[in-house]
Amino acid sequence: MKRLLLIILLVFSFLPWATASEEGLLVVNSIPRGVQVNIEGIGTFETPFRLSFPAGEYSLRFLGDINATAVVKVYPDEATHVTVNLESLSRLLKNDHVISARVIFNKSANYTVESLKLPFKLSSHGGCGGASPVVHIPSPPMTILVLNGGENREIELLLNNTPIPQRYQGKTTCILHVNIFDKYGHTIGDVKESTFVAPLATVSVTSKPANATVYVFGFHERTVFYTPIILTVPVIPNPVYNVSARTGLNNTITIPYIPQLDEYRIGIGDDHLLVEFILHLKPNDDAPLYVDIDTIKSAFEIKRTFITRATLIVDSTPSNASLIVKGEVFNFTGRTPAVVEVPLGNYTVLAFKGGMGASTSIEVTENKNLNLTLIPEPARIFINSTPPDALIVLNGEKIKNTSLVLPPGEYNLTVEAEGYLSYSTVLVLAPNESRTIFVSLIPKPVLEITTDPEGVNVEIGETRQHCITPCNLTLNPGRYTLTFSKEGYKSYKTLLKISAGDGRIPFRIRLEPLGSSPNPGITQFTKLSTSTPSMNSNAGPSLERTVGVKFGALLFVIGVLIVLLRRGRK
Repeated sequence: MKRLLLIILLVFSFLPWATASEEGLLVVNSIPRGVQVNIEGIGTFETPFRLSFPAGEYSLRFLGDINATAVVKVYPDEATHVTVNLESLSRLLKNDHVISARVIFNKSANYTVESLKLPFKLSSHGGCGGASPVVHIPSPPMTILVLNGGENREIELLLNNTPIPQRYQGKTTCILHVNIFDKYGHTIGDVKESTFVAPLATVSVTSKPANATVYVFGFHERTVFYTPIILTVPVIPNPVYNVSARTGLNNTITIPYIPQLDEYRIGIGDDHLLVEFILHLKPNDDAPLYVDIDTIKSAFEIKRTFITRATLIVDSTPSNASLIVKGEVFNFTGRTPAVVEVPLGNYTVLAFKGGMGASTSIEVTENKNLNLTLIPEPARIFINSTPPDALIVLNGEKIKNTSLVLPPGEYNLTVEAEGYLSYSTVLVLAPNESRTIFVSLIPKPVLEITTDPEGVNVEIGETRQHCITPCNLTLNPGRYTLTFSKEGYKSYKTLLKISAGDGRIPFRIRLEPLGSSPNPGITQFTKLSTSTPSMNSNAGPSLERTVGVKFGALLFVIGVLIVLLRRGRK
């Protein structure tokens, strides 16, 4: 008798089963609600939303006036709750000189860099040259001049191959010219006369608490780049050509090209938080930049809770039907009979076989048994697409009639049109269901390229597309290598990532004449808001997960059954 009971239990365990024990929930909200959130590598969703994901780390980018990124981990059988207060961030980071700002909160990262303690004090000079430059900023090529080595951390940034006035305690002491010729090497000297001298602006960076790590164009210098810090920077509103200057040694130098530089990327990091600003400066500006670190951190609320699950046993008449269990955060596909572990909540259960089907909605608060009787009732769908002449493909076949009567079951729907991103989804139709499906295709991103000078040849390496500027290129989402070339100018290559929903992307670049200093620059590159194709219907799966029986467990059960049966015969 005991052997028979054990055999029955093993047979029951042989049923198809599924569990989301290796998955967790991601529950995302924002203030205000209705914000688009891009999950890297997954898609874009509107807050509030709940999704089931395999355990791992995910990057959530909240798209608003302030771009906020939260990098969070999803744990098995746990819900990770993420709420970002964009209204608070927008208020805290408001600044007349800031044209854009982003905040990154990542518990896996540390944006604090420990200060390098020097065995000597940095010099403080008022004469020409001040102290020696400490280090180079690689892009754009600049070197750092320490003007005051005290607690004020008064710093001046010198742009490569550009006459710049040295300022000390509000006064100009001389005109400097620096020439950076490799990663560490440079020459620096004074200039007596010049047809152009770069105007200056001041950026005062402070934080609460103090001693936060400061980044300039993503670069950090370990001896002085900490708050509070005063940065004196060159501001060049437009490119300058053919500058002539006479050095202190009475040598004449010619500078064929000085790039535009009136936007600065300044970052402030502390622990897991990084705040970055793009500042637009004008000559003689005095731009204060203040960050209340603890208050900004409080705009990110991240917490974890455990998930309670129950066992759902589903069978059908007839058996061996295709089965779909759909919930807010968990979905399962398989065949009846099946044993499914689901988080507590509301579910729609569908089964279909041979043109018959059944559907029901249930609330799972405890373990539950369910049996579905399949009936031969067809479903009706109406497809409404934008643009209206889009091509509609159902299960690999083109269809002309957008009003269809279909047996219950699962269907692959694709909608595509020239100049638009194609859209595909899976439809699950229940018996006697009537559904209207709206599909609005998103136009493919268009790269609007202008150059200084015009007539530049542009090649897209991955697609073999090319054009002569000014020109437009229509591209699918992805990563691309752009190469710019023109006779008499230095070639330039850059990498570009394009996402669905970027729309029209203005892209402007300057090429340097041959023989000029290495300062190529993108003067304008604006990516518009990111979105995903919209599909609204009164039913349909949102995120499918297929879970099957592990092959090793199947072999184990079969082996145990064989042993028990042999023993029973003795």
